[in-house]
Amino acid sequence: MNKLINYIGLAVLFISIIFLLQSCGEKLSSNEYLGELPGIAQKYSQKIDETKKELKESRDMNEAFGLQKDLNGLKDEAENAIKEYIANNQLNAIPFEQKTEYPFTIGEIKVDPKNKSISSLRLVTQVKFNKNLTAEEIRNTFGGFGSNINAYVHVMDSKGTLIHRTVFTLNIPYSQDEYRAKEGSEYAMSGLIYPLNKLENFGKLIFISQDEFNKKI
Repeated sequence: MNKLINYIGLAVLFISIIFLLQSCGEKLSSNEYLGELPGIAQKYSQKIDETKKELKESRDMNEAFGLQKDLNGLKDEAENAIKEYIANNQLNAIPFEQKTEYPFTIGEIKVDPKNKSISSLRLVTQVKFNKNLTAEEIRNTFGGFGSNINAYVHVMDSKGTLIHRTVFTLNIPYSQDEYRAKEGSEYAMSGLIYPLNKLENFGKLIFISQDEFNKKI
């Protein structure tokens, strides 16, 4: 009887340990605004890089075929992991500062729900023009063909250190009206931040002038 009780006790202990290990799960790097997206990117980037290395070093055709299949599977799995995380988690709005003037007001910046890449992350926002602009005025101020406007951005970490520079772009549909962009009109603007697997310490965006953007760092 005592032996039976001991066996039952050991079984319960063993099951409890397994449950505890499973509940702990895999710890992923997380960020206040990007959630576990950087951690997911780190996890799959490492696996993909390791598989690429094995594939490059392989001298066996069958082995190489299998590794290529594994690589394709990892890429698909990574994309699905990014999409599922964004779909099932409420991410905070991206903080930003504006240190230069634009002819529009920048709205709330969010992670694009269509993201699926583990290399970069697309951020989206809506801008609202606060004055009328002709195509010529847009060309003179922003270059291009009078339909594209670039906003220049410093991507900063949580300690205020520059991670990289990027550009947000909005496209204004062609119009024969006098004003290409009208006061009160709204357009989508988006830009990329990267590399996603290095953004666990992401802090904010700073919108700057083109001159500031072009300065050597």
